[in-house]
Amino acid sequence: MKISIKLIIGVTTLTSLVLVSYGIFSIVLMKNKLTEEVSQNIQFQTEQLSSTQSEMDFSTDVIKEGLLSSYDRSIKNIVDVAISIITHYHGLEQSGVLTREEAQATAKNVLRDIRYNGEVGYLWIDDENYSLLVHPLFPKNEGQNRYELEDPSGFKLIQSIVGNAISDDTTFTDYLWPKPGQDLSVWVKKRGYSEYFSEWGWIPGTGNYIDEIDLEVEKYKNRVETEFSETVERAGHNGVTFVVNNDTGILFHSDQNRTGTQLDETDLSSGEKLIDLIKENETGFLSFSLADPNTGKESKFIAYSKYNEENGSYVVVGKNKTLVFADIKFMTILMILSLLLSVFLIAFFILYYVRKITNPINELAEAAKTISDGNYDKPIDIKSTDEIGFLADTLESMRVSIWEHRKDLETSNKDLEKIVAERTRELKQKTLELQKQTQYLETENVDLGRFNKMVIDRELKMIELKNRIKELEG
Repeated sequence: MKISIKLIIGVTTLTSLVLVSYGIFSIVLMKNKLTEEVSQNIQFQTEQLSSTQSEMDFSTDVIKEGLLSSYDRSIKNIVDVAISIITHYHGLEQSGVLTREEAQATAKNVLRDIRYNGEVGYLWIDDENYSLLVHPLFPKNEGQNRYELEDPSGFKLIQSIVGNAISDDTTFTDYLWPKPGQDLSVWVKKRGYSEYFSEWGWIPGTGNYIDEIDLEVEKYKNRVETEFSETVERAGHNGVTFVVNNDTGILFHSDQNRTGTQLDETDLSSGEKLIDLIKENETGFLSFSLADPNTGKESKFIAYSKYNEENGSYVVVGKNKTLVFADIKFMTILMILSLLLSVFLIAFFILYYVRKITNPINELAEAAKTISDGNYDKPIDIKSTDEIGFLADTLESMRVSIWEHRKDLETSNKDLEKIVAERTRELKQKTLELQKQTQYLETENVDLGRFNKMVIDRELKMIELKNRIKELEG
């Protein structure tokens, strides 16, 4: 396997492992962080909803108490005026200006004509014997004893109004009474105030119809409950939010169609009733699984419940884990794609730089092979400032040196060939001369001793000449 391929595989594998490890770590860290944020968020939402519910109930009570207090003050002020009028005429009686009959008759006429609250409000007077003295709406009933008078609920209102006023001097009384100008068979809620004027034994009183208070309170309650219901609906995004009482009745639900129904779902993971899990948990985190109403598939929830001791209800905010962690799934896919793209880009750049490194090495290897084949004429042209460039320059210097030595050797060989050729001609010439002398000796019958000596000398010279030729060739 080539070095370039080994480098690419090694570096790409190492880089991929690092990136994948980092990606897995990031996803786990992100999931843990999101789980923590979701838990904090649902706990905050639950506590806020529980607090808002308490404030809603409290504010409704405060509004009702405030309106009742205002009504109470207004009717007490009217009775206080009546007492002032009665006191005035009692003073005239005491001073002798009027007789008691005149003073009481005048006071009755004045009180009978008093109207307030858009002509709806009026005053009446009963005496301490429960007899009606003044009633502007029912003058024909004046003089009747009302001791046994009761409203449709069976409440003996005159006994309470007169009796409590005598014992306590003043008293507020709630009862039912028909409204003036309307169907007299319809009795509505009324709150009366009476005060005892002991000098004459009179108990003047008046009252306000508090059904209007109930209407105002109901309007306010409907408005705040609508706002609270909308808040519950928003809190149910990616999950479910509801407020349930101890009797499993759903007071509010993020699915408006569920409001007013019963919480009868069963936790699919444990098989317990969801309301039982909530009651066991009271306040804190819990997990449960419910069947999706549309698909029937199991949906897992992480939730937080808060028990409201003031009204005995439970506020529960739950988030669907699949929906909550959908972003993580998307980000995981995105991260995997990013990792694959990163690996591809890294492999591309590694391939680029590996080739930038290995190509000169391959050229060096090819140059070394060329030199090993005995070809010293091709220059090594690799431009680089790194170690490869240094190696290429060194190899080029070696090639040039070998090439120069080879040229010198070729020149020496040519000179040697010339010398050998010259010496060969000389040898041939000497051989011819020797042959001539030998013929001469044979012809002239030269002394054999001299002839042998001369032959030996010639042979020695020939040997010496051959040795020199060999030395030159070597």
